[in-house]
This record gives sequence, C-alpha cells and structure tokens, in this order.
Amino acid sequence: MGACRPQVDELLIVDNGSSAAAVEALRAQAQALGCALLALGTNLGIAAAQNRGIAWARERGASHVLLLDQDSVPASDMVARLLQALEGATRAGQRVAAVGPRLVDRRSRVSTPFVRIGVAGVRRLACGGGPG
Repeated sequence: MGACRPQVDELLIVDNGSSAAAVEALRAQAQALGCALLALGTNLGIAAAQNRGIAWARERGASHVLLLDQDSVPASDMVARLLQALEGATRAGQRVAAVGPRLVDRRSRVSTPFVRIGVAGVRRLACGGGPG
C-alpha cells in the first residue's frame, strides 16, 4: 500500500474475507495511509472483489483503475509509466483496453512473458517498453 499510495489520487483496499482481527489491522493501516477500506466479510472471489473496487472508483468519477494484489510492490514510477504507455499507444492510433506492469521475479530478476490466449492456443510474448 505504501509504495502505491503516493502515485494515485485515491486508494481502496478490498478485503475479500479476512478475519475480523485482520480487517481491523488493515483498517488501521488504511487510515494511517489515507486509504479507504471495503471489507466484503466473506470471500466472494477475485473477480467479484475487483468488480466491487471498480464500482467504488466509478462512483467517484475515476478515469483509470489500477488493480493490484496483496503482494504487489510497484516501482515508485509505475503509475506514471503506465499512463505514458497508454497515452503513447492512444496517440499512435491503437485501441487500448488495458496496460499493465511487467512482472519481474524478485529473486531471479527475470521478466515474465505476456500470455496471450487465443483460438490457436497459448502464446508467450516478450514484453516491450523498456527496463523492468
């Protein structure tokens, strides 16, 4: 949370079914960072949790949504770089549904490929866009 908070206008933490004690600890952490917390009470699944967060952002007029999981550690310039990638692709006339960070294994420092699932099967593609 701390690495992401300075990069975004608002931050919502969606808790997907943790214990009451864990939710209270998250609530304290969220309050200290100036974040909102949405505790779902029960595990609704990742898609439902993300949809609840997206709805929250839409209600507040957000133009973009960044989805992260609990173990994501974004680079200090990640959001700015994602916006640059989106704006560059849009200026180039590309239709863009989403942009995302390149995942780098902390231990090996190897970037993971993008996985494209299509009619012809699964293809792994190297990610472009500069250093990890």
